Amino acid sequence: MFHGTVPPDVQIIINSIIKDWDCKDIYVGCSGNFTIEKNLVPWGKFFIHSNDVTLYSYCLGNYLAGKDFQISLSDSGIKKVPWLSEYIKTPIDSLATVMLMSGIANYMDRGDNPYYIRMYNAYEKQNVES
Repeated sequence: MFHGTVPPDVQIIINSIIKDWDCKDIYVGCSGNFTIEKNLVPWGKFFIHSNDVTLYSYCLGNYLAGKDFQISLSDSGIKKVPWLSEYIKTPIDSLATVMLMSGIANYMDRGDNPYYIRMYNAYEKQNVES
């Protein structure tokens, strides 16, 4: 899953030109991991408008803004990962679960590839043992 993180070299370039920006409002069209926002906040001179379309950004953005949010599994999600429902009851638990699942999901539904099967089964086994 792409998290919208700006590469470090680009962050350095942005940080070097921010001092010359003569504006109050900054609109970030793909917040992802909120990398741009994290670089802008210390300057304290911008009103930042952020948005994104992923569940990851939705949960992270609401959490960072101090807003409550709630997520739930779809019917197909309940069939694929029935154990996940118990971990998405509070906003902080939901955020942690979404962040972890963004990595775990890379191994789901990859057919008969032994590597992906083994990786996913290892994550599932950790859940059962914990």
